[in-house]
Amino acid sequence: MTELERMTRRYTQEMIPFIGPQVDVMAPDIGTNEQTMAWMMDTYSVHMGYTVPSIVTGKPVGLGGSLGRREARPRRSAYLANRATDTIGLDMSKCTVAVQGYGNVGSIAALSLARSGAKVIA
Repeated sequence: MTELERMTRRYTQEMIPFIGPQVDVMAPDIGTNEQTMAWMMDTYSVHMGYTVPSIVTGKPVGLGGSLGRREARPRRSAYLANRATDTIGLDMSKCTVAVQGYGNVGSIAALSLARSGAKVIA
């Protein structure tokens, strides 16, 4: 067991009084991924005595996660950029784009914007 897994599981144990499918559902954020969310789900499920996939979002598809979830937010950003350029009459192929970060969101947003014709410069 890695330090990250131990820390994630302990954090989840401490959060149990404050979370639940009908109370507050944990969601991924900076520094987390599908594996982190799977550990959270597992820790909560062990405490409850049965599998509770609805305690977290962002878990792997094999554990009840959604197909395309990882790509949804960055694709939505690229879609909104396309809508904005359409609304103000800009040709996306004449636009240059700088994307901050190249993690899960930034990398897919940059690829989606490039596929829309924008020139990604940073």
